[in-house]
Amino acid sequence: MEIELAALILSAAAFVLSGWAAWNSHRQAEASKRQADTAEDQLAMMQKQQDTLDARPWQLTHFSGSVYQLTNVGSLPAYDISVEGGARVQWRTEPKDSKLGPGESATLIVTLQSTKNRRMTIRWATEPGGETKETTQLLPPRPPST
Repeated sequence: MEIELAALILSAAAFVLSGWAAWNSHRQAEASKRQADTAEDQLAMMQKQQDTLDARPWQLTHFSGSVYQLTNVGSLPAYDISVEGGARVQWRTEPKDSKLGPGESATLIVTLQSTKNRRMTIRWATEPGGETKETTQLLPPRPPST
């Protein structure tokens, strides 16, 4: 009888321990799932930010007089770049090999045809001869003369 009681106690203890282990394992699985979901959300947010930046990777700023600076603020190099709009535009410093890498700039001389149309269309490709992308920006105003 003592052996049977000891076996029963050991069985009950093993049952309780296995239940505790299963519960703990379930908690760890849930925590891992929450971490994976959070990581996926962060990755999606980062991808959205990158897509937004790559979709409009240009910063157009006034440099001096009729000269404006076009800077690639995206993460990819840009090829076959053109700028046109409600102004006559010519490159002052043309992009070397028709390419502007991330963070690189070129300058443009812009002669406005009409002060009302400051819309500039920038076209580029992310690889030489690749599909053309475009975005439209307003030409920034010159600072007031002093």
